[in-house]
Amino acid sequence: MPIDDALAQLGPSIKYETPKPRTITALSDGDFFKFPITDVKNNLGKNYLNFLKDSGYAPNLDNATELGIAKYPLKINKEVKEAAETAGISISGKANSYLASINHTDSRKLVETLGYRLPTTAIMYKLFIPYIKNLTESEDKDAKAMLKVMTDTKAEWLEDLILNKNKLKIGNDETGIVLPMQDNRFDRSDINEFGYPSQIKDQGEFYYWYPRNNEVAVIRSRGSELLLNCDWAPSDSGGVFGVRLAKFF
Repeated sequence: MPIDDALAQLGPSIKYETPKPRTITALSDGDFFKFPITDVKNNLGKNYLNFLKDSGYAPNLDNATELGIAKYPLKINKEVKEAAETAGISISGKANSYLASINHTDSRKLVETLGYRLPTTAIMYKLFIPYIKNLTESEDKDAKAMLKVMTDTKAEWLEDLILNKNKLKIGNDETGIVLPMQDNRFDRSDINEFGYPSQIKDQGEFYYWYPRNNEVAVIRSRGSELLLNCDWAPSDSGGVFGVRLAKFF
């Protein structure tokens, strides 16, 4: 399924406009999906994108034509090793294996040294996951393989930090946020502008773990419900925690 068709299915409340043909690029060099900026704006909203711009996460947003998101979590190669050395980060693992056992702080340093950012929660849960799932529903074999890695193999750090259980920090900026204070499920229709559930319930597409501490880093975790996990410290690491590259072009 072309990228514009899949994005058109993200939800009935989303205004969808067909972008100019030059911006409809499903893949760049084979490693990224590229979402036309029109679709990004329609799905993430003006206020949220302004927040990303003002925070320093997307300083080039006014001139961006697309948002690139890596199809798979980052693997170790020569470039990644060199970036880690430049950033003063210790990584381990065999060449061409998924990067793992890295904490949130070092994840951000590494991807920024590579010239990218971690996806935010909204980018992951309002854009990337719905797009991948829409492709799988169309029997796209590549998308099924990507989703299987997400559900079965790799969790990943997201850009977001949650402070004092009521503030969202991205880049250099903070904003107030209201989060459910118990664990449970939610659907796409429950997701607010920042990518978090506005309500939780006993049945739903995704699962949510609420923040227990005053500083937590957010993880897209594994399982069929692609757990939105807000219960890890930035200094924590785990064998299944990896990173994914994202960038406005």
